[in-house]
Amino acid sequence: IQRGDFVDMLHLKELGINSMPELVSIDSFSLNNLPELTKIEATNNPKLSYVHPNAFYRLPRLETLMLNGNALSALHRFTVESLPNLREVSMHSNPIRCDCVVRWMNMNKTNIRFMEPDSLFCVEPPEYEGQHVRQVHFREMMEICLPLISSESFPTQISVESGRSVSLHCRAFAEPEPDIYWVTPSGIRVNPNAVSERFYMHPEGTLDIYDITKSEAGLYTCVAHNLVGADLKSVSLEVNGYFPQPVNDSLNVNIESVQANSVLISWNASHGSLAPNIKWYTMPSANHPTVAFTARVPSDVTVYNLTHLNPATQYKVCVDIQSIHHKHDTKCVNVLTKGLQQAVKDFEIWDMALIAAFGVLFIVISVACFLIYDHKNYKQIDKARMENKQFQLAIYLFALKQTSNSNGRDV
Repeated sequence: IQRGDFVDMLHLKELGINSMPELVSIDSFSLNNLPELTKIEATNNPKLSYVHPNAFYRLPRLETLMLNGNALSALHRFTVESLPNLREVSMHSNPIRCDCVVRWMNMNKTNIRFMEPDSLFCVEPPEYEGQHVRQVHFREMMEICLPLISSESFPTQISVESGRSVSLHCRAFAEPEPDIYWVTPSGIRVNPNAVSERFYMHPEGTLDIYDITKSEAGLYTCVAHNLVGADLKSVSLEVNGYFPQPVNDSLNVNIESVQANSVLISWNASHGSLAPNIKWYTMPSANHPTVAFTARVPSDVTVYNLTHLNPATQYKVCVDIQSIHHKHDTKCVNVLTKGLQQAVKDFEIWDMALIAAFGVLFIVISVACFLIYDHKNYKQIDKARMENKQFQLAIYLFALKQTSNSNGRDV
C-alpha cells in the first residue's frame, strides 16, 4: 500500500485490509487525511512485514489499530505517537523481535492497551525467544540496534519473461532508521531515487526493473545499514529460465596491513556470490583460551578491517562466501599482530622520517628565502649604482655648462 492509496476519504469510518497474500508493506503516508476513521484492521496478511513509522497521517479519531496475524517484527513508536486518539493496539501472532524498536512498549510511557498480551511473544533475539514481549524489561533492550530485513516478504527466486517488468521489495526496521540500497548482478549499487534505463529505486526500498532482458538475470542484493551494522537479503532473478553461472574464480584472501591492534584484509569475490562471512579467532595456547568473532558484510564489500585485536597475538582469519547454489568457498590465513614494542618502534621510525621530511622542507624554504632576498638586494644595489651614475653625470653636465658660460663672458 503506497502513498496516496487512501487519502481524503472524509467519511470513511472503518478500513479492513485483511487476508491479502501479496501485501508486504504499508508505506509512508499511505493513509492520509481520513478525519472520521476510527478503526484500522490489517490482519492475517502472511507477507505484511513492514508498517512505515509515518504510514498513518492526520487520522485524529483513530482509536483501534489491529495488526495481528502478520509477519511484523515490530511496530515503531512514531506510528503510535502520530495517532493522538489511539486507545488499543493488537500485535499478537507476529514474529516480534524484542530489541530497540519495540523498547517503547515496556517503558510505561503509554496508555495504550495491548489486546491479547498473552499471545504477544518474542521470536528474536535467541535469549528472549518464547518470552512475553511485555515481560522483557526495557533496560535489557539496547537503545540502538541492527537493521532487520524480513525474510517472509523477501523471495529467494523470481522467474520472469523477457520484456516484462518486476518489482523487488525490501523493507527493514532498525534504530536509527536504516538506509537501503540494492546491488545488481554486475555489482552496480542502486541508491534511492536513482534513475537509469533499466532500474529505479523508490525511497521506501522497492527496486523496479524495466523491460527485462537476459542481461538483467542474476543475483540482486538488498542492503539495509545504519551506524550499528547491516543486514542483507538476496534474490535470484531468472529470465526465460536463464540464470548466469558463477565464474569459478578461486577465492583469495590477502593481508593488506598489520598493526598491533588491527589487521586489514581483502579478498576477491565473483559476481553472483552472496555476502561474505568473516571469522577470526586467536590460536589456542596454554595462556590464552580461543576467542572467536564473526562479521557479515555486504556482497559489494571486499575489504574489512579487524579491530580491537591483541598485540603480539596469532590469529586465524577466514572468509566464507556462499554462492546462490549454496556452495561455500572458504579461505583462511594466519596473521601475527605486531607487539607493542614493534608498534612503538614503527612509530619512532615514522616520527624520525617525519622530522627528516620537515627538516628538508625547512632547508628548501630557507634557501628559497635567501635567494629571493639576495635577488631583491641585488636589485636595490643595482638601482643605487644607476642613480649614483645619473647623479655624477648631472654634476658633470652642470659643471660643463658653467665652464662654457664663463668662457663666453671672457670673450
